[in-house]
Amino acid sequence: MLTRVQITNFKSIGQGPAGAPGVDIELKPLTFLVGPNGGGKSSILEAMAFASQQGRLTNRLLDTSDHRLLSQRLRESQRSLGFRRFFHKLEESRSVSVTVYPEVAERSQWESCTFRAMLNPPSEIDNQLIDRHTEDGFAIGYILDGKSTSDSRGELGRFIRKLVEQVYLIAGSRGVVRNEQKAIASDPEWVGRSSEDLVGLLAVISRPEHTAARGVISQTMVRLGMRDPWAGWKGEGLLGGTYVDPSLGVVLDAGNASQGGKQALAVVTQVCWSNPGSLTMIEEPEISLHPEAQVEMCRFLAENAAKGKQIIATTHSQFMLLALRKPIAEGTITADKIAVYHVERNKDRKAGEVGATRAEPLPLTKEGYLKTWVPSFSKVERELAREWVEALQRAEKGE
Repeated sequence: MLTRVQITNFKSIGQGPAGAPGVDIELKPLTFLVGPNGGGKSSILEAMAFASQQGRLTNRLLDTSDHRLLSQRLRESQRSLGFRRFFHKLEESRSVSVTVYPEVAERSQWESCTFRAMLNPPSEIDNQLIDRHTEDGFAIGYILDGKSTSDSRGELGRFIRKLVEQVYLIAGSRGVVRNEQKAIASDPEWVGRSSEDLVGLLAVISRPEHTAARGVISQTMVRLGMRDPWAGWKGEGLLGGTYVDPSLGVVLDAGNASQGGKQALAVVTQVCWSNPGSLTMIEEPEISLHPEAQVEMCRFLAENAAKGKQIIATTHSQFMLLALRKPIAEGTITADKIAVYHVERNKDRKAGEVGATRAEPLPLTKEGYLKTWVPSFSKVERELAREWVEALQRAEKGE
């Protein structure tokens, strides 16, 4: 489990004051990022995914032109701008930097690991890079902080694998579920960034040996308006998925489910299937869900965070945040295991680059209530309340 992340010069994230990281946040088992559109919430998730995927050769989290991660066919069909498009400012003196800190119990020789990508790095930095390679003109590698050992490369491999082997990103573009898809030779472990492998993973879970996992998914989806999701062999090399309409009791193709149901199924399937020690990053788990279902989604995320599955989610939902008190009141999780950050563009030169992303903590009470309400929510709520009151006053006057 990760306890902290520091990010510099990645997309909307620049530098902090005096060269400090642009974003430096403490992570909990359950962390929410809230704030206006374009504030940089997704940039935080993507920075962690970008650094993670450089440490493994499979399960691409982001689309880059890294030859180790993309097949030739994909690179020909999906042209990418490569690393350049991930830089906040493309200058030789500035690098993309993502530093993660595991909890003390998971550390070995190293306290933290930093991913670096830089144009023409100075020798003092270049010499520190372990597993260094060049891609798209950039020097790329990792720097391990802590004790030095003579076996830095071997230690790096063990450390990186421990950090990144179970990192999953589920984007807001999920929810497209095909009624049929081709079966693949290997079993997926991830629903995919846009839920493209949801049916494949659900087919694995629907096997008899995984009855318990499927049962958990079924129980959870009932709370979210979908009964008995299932996937399996349809013949002729095809997989298909079904579910039961909870009101009519009829079996329907998974692709015919509501948008809210399909996107929620992707989230629930991945989180339930992931092991303790995994990190799942989710963009807006509340997409297309009724407020009642959003409350249930918050409860579900808290339940799994309490089981040791680390979750970071972006949200625009006041219901998700207000519902944090429920799993706390039920004894599922405690407030010290949850963090909420307000993420927006910086307007104060003293706090770092103007226009770049900044993240400020929103502390919780022990009962799970935010001590101060979300600033960007409050601004809109005050304006709408004022207009409502003024409309009532005009109506009373007969205007």
